[in-house]
Amino acid sequence: MANYKSSAAQTNPISYALDGDDRPNAWTAITGNFDAEGFWEEFLAQPTSFECKTLRLRITNPTAAGTLEINELVIRHDPQTLKLSYS
Repeated sequence: MANYKSSAAQTNPISYALDGDDRPNAWTAITGNFDAEGFWEEFLAQPTSFECKTLRLRITNPTAAGTLEINELVIRHDPQTLKLSYS
C-alpha cells in the first residue's frame, strides 16, 4: 500500500527487483496506476507472493509529467513462510 499525491496520472509507477538483481530487465512492474489527485490517495496492489532474500522498490514518474509525492509505503511480510508480498 502507498499513500501518494500526484499532479498527473501515472501508469505503473512502482516496480520491484529481487535478491540484488539490478539489470534493467530484472525490474517487474506492480500493476496499478496513480490518479491525478491534489489530496492523499491510497494505492493498493493485488497481493502476489514471491520468495526472496532482498527486495528493492523503485518508484518513478513514468509520464515525466507533474509531481509525485509518497507519504507512506507499507509492505506485508509473512515470517512463517519467509515470503514477501506487496499490497
